[in-house]
Amino acid sequence: MNTEMQYFETDDLPFAAFLKTTGKLRFYRCESRAGNRIAFLFHEDETGKGDQLNEEFLSGAEVPAASFYEAIRTLRRLMSTKQTNRSNHEYHESHR
Repeated sequence: MNTEMQYFETDDLPFAAFLKTTGKLRFYRCESRAGNRIAFLFHEDETGKGDQLNEEFLSGAEVPAASFYEAIRTLRRLMSTKQTNRSNHEYHESHR
């Protein structure tokens, strides 16, 4: 049995908010990427349905507006925190 956790990653904020709103993939965390980008990681199951959910989203899937808005706010707050922490780390590294 493979117990290694697999993750689905996207840097698309609206799609990440859709995933968070639907709960079809469970949010794990956000991580810094090159070029000041932020990636959102979701727990993925062995069927690898992340790409299928992206197609569903792009095809006009609907979610409750208030829940989607709250997910956007939450993810933006996490992005801001991650970017601030990254900037602080880079500043301290450059002044050693």
